Amino acid sequence: MERSSKIPAPERAAKPPETAVLRAGGGSVSRLLRMEQTIGNRATNAFIDQMLVQRKQYSEGSKQAPFQPTAAAKGQAKWVIGKGLHNQAIAAGTTIGKYTWVQVPGTGPGTLGYEKFKGKTWCGGRTYGNVDKQLPGATTYTEWDIIEYASPRGTDRVVISGDGTAYFTNNHYADFVAIRKA
Repeated sequence: MERSSKIPAPERAAKPPETAVLRAGGGSVSRLLRMEQTIGNRATNAFIDQMLVQRKQYSEGSKQAPFQPTAAAKGQAKWVIGKGLHNQAIAAGTTIGKYTWVQVPGTGPGTLGYEKFKGKTWCGGRTYGNVDKQLPGATTYTEWDIIEYASPRGTDRVVISGDGTAYFTNNHYADFVAIRKA
C-alpha cells in the first residue's frame, strides 16, 4: 500500500472582527451590534474607542441633514422638557410626580424605564456623555427613547441638554438634528 505524502493544510486563523466606520445612515451600527454579540461588550467598546467615528450635527430643515425629526421625536422632547425631566440624570428608584424609574429587564446596566402610559414602558433619563463633543457646550445631557420599549430598543433617541435644547438621532448618535433651541 502506498502512503499519501500530502501534508495537511494549516488550520485557518480565526477572522478578526469586522472593522467599520460609523457613517451617516447607520449602516455600520448593525455590524457593531453583531460584533458586540460575538466578542463581548468590553471588547467592542475598546474597538469603538480606537476607530474613527464621523459624526455630524445638523439644523432642522437643513438640506445636508440625512434625516428629519419625526413627530414622535418632537413630542417626546416636548413631554420631557414640559415635565422638567431634562435637567437631571435620573437614578433607579427615583419617583418624580407619578413616574418611577426602574432598571429595565433584558437591557444593559443603567438602562432605566418608566411607565408613561398604562402598562407601556419607555426608557430614558440616563446621562448622555457627549464624549466626542459633537453637541455644543459644557452642559449635561440626558437621553430618551422615542418609542415604547421593545427588545431590541431601536436607534431613535432624543438627547436634551440641561438648558432645554433638544436633538434627535435616528442612527444611534451617528448624526444629530437640532429640534428645539433653548
